[in-house]
Amino acid sequence: MRVAELSAAGALPDRRPTRDTQTQARGWLGKYFIEERSALVSELTQADGHSRDGVAPRIDFRGRIERAIVRGQLTASVNETVRETLSLDDTRFRARVARDAARHHERDDALCHPLLLNRWTRELNGMRTHVAERIGTSPKRIARVDAARVRDLAASAGSRRS
Repeated sequence: MRVAELSAAGALPDRRPTRDTQTQARGWLGKYFIEERSALVSELTQADGHSRDGVAPRIDFRGRIERAIVRGQLTASVNETVRETLSLDDTRFRARVARDAARHHERDDALCHPLLLNRWTRELNGMRTHVAERIGTSPKRIARVDAARVRDLAASAGSRRS
């Protein structure tokens, strides 16, 4: 049932099979042959005249996701709710994530959209760190704390952080 809701909201990525052998091979290489992929990247980087120990280029995940949607490789529609959520400033986005975290049975499906997942994750991790500091523990131990206490503190952290 949850899969149907997320699919209807355009938040669930649907990886369509491809007939493009190059795309399929790259996918397998990246997923199953990590060492070989790293060696190939190093080889290609050196062939282009770049240092092997050079700084890795910054990956534009949002651009990659948008291109995958346009190409039909990822079917996650960008509806008005997603556009509005993308345009939220940090304070409003943080409040929306805090509301979503507090309401487990009424999830905000727009936050599951691929274009929002990284921002959502960063905000959740920030809240976890903030809550851990407030209750005097480390973020790694936060899972062991009473769930009701964490929910209450997360809700107050979302409304008080600036």
